[in-house]
Amino acid sequence: MKNALPREGNVFLYGMGGVGKTTILLEEICRNSEPNSVNFLLPLQRFHVQNIPNFRHHQSNWMLSQLLLKYHYQYEFHTLEACISAEGEESVLQQLSQLHALLEECPNGWKPQYSVLLDGFNEIPTVLQTVFLQEMKHALTEWRNVRFVITGRSIPQQEIFRSFGKIEVLGITDEGLSDALADFPEVRNKPKILEILRIPLFLNLWLSQNSEELCSRGKLLDAHVNGFSGSEEMRFAVQYILPFAARKMAEYGHFTMYRSDLSKAVEDAFSTFLEDERVYQNCLAPLGFRRKHLQNYREQFVDMLLEELCYLCKNSENSPEIQFEHQYLRDYFAARCIVLLTKALFEGCASISDEDEHDMFRKYDLGGIWFPDRETEIYRMIGEIFGDDRNRYQEDFWYEETPLDGLLNRGWHYSTFRLTENIIRTMAAARDKLICGVDFSRNSLPLHIPCGIKFSKNGEEPCDFSECRVFDIGFADSSLECVAASEDGTKQLLRSEDGYGLLWDAESLEVLAEYWGSLPMDLEDLVYYEDAVPIEDDAVKAEIAARLTHFTGCDFYKAYFWFENTKEILGRMGAEVD
Repeated sequence: MKNALPREGNVFLYGMGGVGKTTILLEEICRNSEPNSVNFLLPLQRFHVQNIPNFRHHQSNWMLSQLLLKYHYQYEFHTLEACISAEGEESVLQQLSQLHALLEECPNGWKPQYSVLLDGFNEIPTVLQTVFLQEMKHALTEWRNVRFVITGRSIPQQEIFRSFGKIEVLGITDEGLSDALADFPEVRNKPKILEILRIPLFLNLWLSQNSEELCSRGKLLDAHVNGFSGSEEMRFAVQYILPFAARKMAEYGHFTMYRSDLSKAVEDAFSTFLEDERVYQNCLAPLGFRRKHLQNYREQFVDMLLEELCYLCKNSENSPEIQFEHQYLRDYFAARCIVLLTKALFEGCASISDEDEHDMFRKYDLGGIWFPDRETEIYRMIGEIFGDDRNRYQEDFWYEETPLDGLLNRGWHYSTFRLTENIIRTMAAARDKLICGVDFSRNSLPLHIPCGIKFSKNGEEPCDFSECRVFDIGFADSSLECVAASEDGTKQLLRSEDGYGLLWDAESLEVLAEYWGSLPMDLEDLVYYEDAVPIEDDAVKAEIAARLTHFTGCDFYKAYFWFENTKEILGRMGAEVD
């Protein structure tokens, strides 16, 4: 990695969370000493649709309004509407017009005077990403005096980013990592651990714990939080209140919250773990938590979390919004909430009726969708905390049951396909999208199975789907697009609606390669389309699906199929059907 960003051209910085992308942007601002050059930094977690009446109202103008609010008004006003109300519409529109003129004028010497640094593409809610891309396309066309630097965990497969320079941020350098691990030579030959330790947060955690067993993000953070040293009330705040706050944030795809959200998290933690006698006696009392003592602090927990603990901070100096110090903390605490509720269900349900257990299951909302599809990191951490990452396929594969399997056993009893969907997403994230040896029998499968997940290793260690209700098997039931093709049309680069892609040879009817996440942009002899071409022929999708090994050897004996042709396609994929 270079020590500094290129001075010219648009740039996309990408890499896993926590490797230092935001730090690079901040350092770029500090080191910028060129005359007549200005850097603007905007966090994309704030992105929303910003229409401005009487000023380019036909599209979103979020970037323009944020530049005005942050760098002219110093966030004296947190919304453009508040600014207009206080300063007057005519004055604000005049300022927006002047700013827009500066951004779109021809740069001196053809080198843009302004750099807009947009941090965290992955933090834009999925439903708003299309709006952002439209606004971005407009800015790239009209703002001739601006260059853009964007960060994200991966580069979106969009035509507007084709001309961007791409720089991968790898985190701590090899030399820095080698120096930090000088006393642990055995770790240097373990790529899975090294990949995680390139992230400063996890390197510090690992060095403080110093255990080879803590080889995942989830386990590292869980060991840190479970070992949190402090007063009884502080331990309860960290270990039981923060998870409820983080879960609510993640459910809505948010990265900020308010004091009222923390207050609600306090109520949820008390209701779940202290006011339910069975859960308190079985889960908290053995850990030394005293109910009456904690009740005396009930009104003080919000201030304690904000003033005495280091996990939360204000979004900005004068902002009412609160956020976690690091996105990985939000993801971990959201994952921990599911883990805690699962433990409360299992241990709190000892010797109670099935009806009471079902009531608890519904109260904890374990049967609903846990988090949005894009929150893969949270699902991965759930799996890692439960230990499901130990079930990754390997030559001497041996299945170890975890609480996820216990939830599956309850899933068929409660007839909820959402629970199965959560568990499949969790296992797929923890096991690198290859799920082997799981008994899904008698459960209702998800309404949509993500296309990139495989349920056997080419027929070895297949999953059991006998007596399941089958709605969807992924690829054959998904929207499918062709994003590139060879000149003769035989080789096609295809992408499903959830990001899974493959290179298909329409002549030999073979799958040449599979892709998860970003599709390649440099395949020889392929012409990429500006607009993807939908593939609407079900027979074509079924032919492609028949060449995939996602369900090879899986048992669908006595399964109920919502659509009759699903059974036929599974048979062609190598599954065992009646």
